Amino acid sequence: MPDYRVPPGCEGLKLEDGTRYAASRDGRIVVDRPDHARAIERVGHAGGGHIHRVMVGAPARTPSKTCTVCRFVAYAWQANCPKGHGPLVPLES
Repeated sequence: MPDYRVPPGCEGLKLEDGTRYAASRDGRIVVDRPDHARAIERVGHAGGGHIHRVMVGAPARTPSKTCTVCRFVAYAWQANCPKGHGPLVPLES
C-alpha cells in the first residue's frame, strides 16, 4: 500500500468517487486501492507536486553526523553542515 505525504495543514483527501483518506498528524495518508493511488499521483504531478509519495528504503549502514552549531542531522559522508555551516561530528545512538 503506497503512502503519501500532504502539505502542512491538509487534513486529508477526498477523491472524485467520494472516498476520503484522512491524514495522520505528520501528514501521511495510506491508500489501499491502486486506482486511487494512480489518481492521487496524477493530480500530485499536475498540481505542482504538493503531494509526495513516501519512499521507503533500507536504513543506512553508516552512522549519521550532527552539526555542532545547529544540531542538523546530516549524512555520514558529509564534511560540513549545509544549514549551519559548522563541523559535523558522529551522531551517538
